[in-house]
Amino acid sequence: MQSTVFFNDVYELNLETREWTRLWKKENSKKNVQPSPRCWHSANMISDHEMMIFGGFSFNGKREIYFDDTWIFNLRDNTWTEIKSTDPVPLARNRQTCTLLGENVVSFGGNYLNYGGDNIEDIFLGDIWLFSLSSRKWEPVEQIEGNEPALLRGHHSATLVGDSIYLFGGEMSLTRYNDMHMIRALPA
Repeated sequence: MQSTVFFNDVYELNLETREWTRLWKKENSKKNVQPSPRCWHSANMISDHEMMIFGGFSFNGKREIYFDDTWIFNLRDNTWTEIKSTDPVPLARNRQTCTLLGENVVSFGGNYLNYGGDNIEDIFLGDIWLFSLSSRKWEPVEQIEGNEPALLRGHHSATLVGDSIYLFGGEMSLTRYNDMHMIRALPA
């Protein structure tokens, strides 16, 4: 892998002026609390002043690193807080989607590399997790009757329509998908 630089800066786009403003940069932080630089994580606004990120990917020069951490950025004071959930928590992953649904963030799929012995295996996931905004804990979701089983995938998109989440496209290894699946209302 070529030399790659990962960042953990936070920018805000003003939709009226179409100008970007940097809100946070590691070098300007007075606190030493921040997520590791990464890409392919999910990011969601969870309130009018909080953004949550989950998962992601980085490279340390020798191997890929996958994250299972959850962080919240406060836009009022430009600070990060790590959410240290107790088990269960989702496996470390990247290329997943997270969608705000009421008082929960719904995570679906993603992938990671499994370094086992001499083989490196690209593992794709099709699991669903809920992150409760009130308890700040993760919970796995069992397959719900009436929901179509979505294939294992990463790099897909997810959109909330009413109380259902629509998953579109994505990939698994060298297979690209052009399909859509619906996840109906999940338990609160």
